[in-house]
Parts: sequence; C-alpha cells; structure tokens
Amino acid sequence: MKNTSQNVIGVLQLLNALDPETGEVTSFSEETIPYIRSLASQAAVAIEKQQLMDNQKELLDSFIRLIGMAVDAKSRYTGGYCQRVPELAKMLRRAACEQTAGVYGDFDLDEERWYEFHLAAWLHDCGKVTTPEYVVDKATKLETITDRIHEVRARFEIMKRDETIKYLEAVIEGKDDPLRLKKQLDEKHRKVDADSAFLAESNIGSESMSDDGAARVMEISEIEWYRTMDNRLGFPRLNWKGRGGSLFSPYQLERRS
Repeated sequence: MKNTSQNVIGVLQLLNALDPETGEVTSFSEETIPYIRSLASQAAVAIEKQQLMDNQKELLDSFIRLIGMAVDAKSRYTGGYCQRVPELAKMLRRAACEQTAGVYGDFDLDEERWYEFHLAAWLHDCGKVTTPEYVVDKATKLETITDRIHEVRARFEIMKRDETIKYLEAVIEGKDDPLRLKKQLDEKHRKVDADSAFLAESNIGSESMSDDGAARVMEISEIEWYRTMDNRLGFPRLNWKGRGGSLFSPYQLERRS
C-alpha cells in the first residue's frame, strides 16, 4: 500500500484463496487481482488520512503547548501557571468521572469531549500572549508602564500646597486669628496625608476591599484639585472642560463633532 508520495505505508496480505468448487486452497485468479489492487489502494488512502489527522492533532497539541510556554515565559511571577492548570484540570476531570453518586454521578466524557477539555485547559489563558508584561506582572492595582499612584500622590501634594497658600494669604490679610488658621491648616494636611496613605495601602492591597474601604475611596474620589495651565495642551481635536477635576478623574473630555 502506497500513499500519495508513492511511499510504502503498509502491506495487504491475502492468504488461503479457496477453489469455489473443491474448497481446496489455491492461488488467486487473474480476475480478482484488480479488486485486490483497488482494495489495497483504498486501504492506503484510509491509512494516510488517519496519519494526517493524527499529525494534525499532534501539531495542534505542540502549538498550544508552545503558546502556554510563551505565556509562562512572560512573567517570573506566574511562570509554569499555564502548564500546571491542564494537570490540575485533568485531576478534577478524573475525579468527577469516577463519581458514582451525587451531582457528578452521571458525569462522563467520551474521547472527543475529553480532547476538547484538554484543548480548553491549555488555551484558557492564551490571550496573555499579547498582554503587556506590566499588566501580567502588575505588582500594584494602579501599575501600568508606570505606577499611577505617583500621579495621585502628586495631586495630594498640590492640594496641600494650595491649602498652605490659602493659609498664608489669610494671615497676611488678617482674616482670622493666625493660630486658629494654622490649626485649621494642620487639620487639612493631616486629612490629606491620611487619605494619601490609605490609597497607597489600598494600591498594594489584596483581592478584596471592605465596604467601608470602598466607601472611603468613593468619598476621596469626589475631592477636587485645581491647576492653572491650559488643559488642552498636547491633546489635539479634544475639547477639555473644567479646571482640574475630581482627584481620580481630572480629565473631563468631550470630543468635537
């Protein structure tokens, strides 16, 4: 049996041809040879098709494993993750199939579904191939190319200076008792420092935040800060509204029609 490249991929052996009259073993007649050749040809086609399907399956397996290794190589913090998940998924699948009672009592996967499960386990995180490293590593909640906590902290610094300037102006103009004004300034500075420290700690944080913490973040987000430079500089085709803005979202933009 030969494939399309005329390479031998198997042998079809027919034994013990029987004489139809005597029932004795004899040689095959000339009339049967074309049928035998046709049978061998069809068998070769079937074998080659199966080999191609097996090779395609093997290629796909190698490709998805390569994707998993590429994802793991992107970060030293998550290295090996994409290779561990398929093994853990396989253990869970086996445990579920072995159940004879309960929710998974009737659960089972045939060969085709098992292979689909295998592919899904390897490809579950394939999107990280195009995810930037700073997102995959992400040591803090506000980290991108740089950690945006620095930008938030800078806005707190601006607010502290603004309050200091207001205090000094009020003292110079004699609006109130200097000691009372200084006490009010110190109070405002302590509040700004406490809010900044809270956000810095939350930036490192964990996977969850208490309701009180979330409420405090929302309260801080309503704080406004101000600037004096043109907000539109460096942003063509954008119409900027307002001076400064809320602490977290100072950029209130509206595209021109």
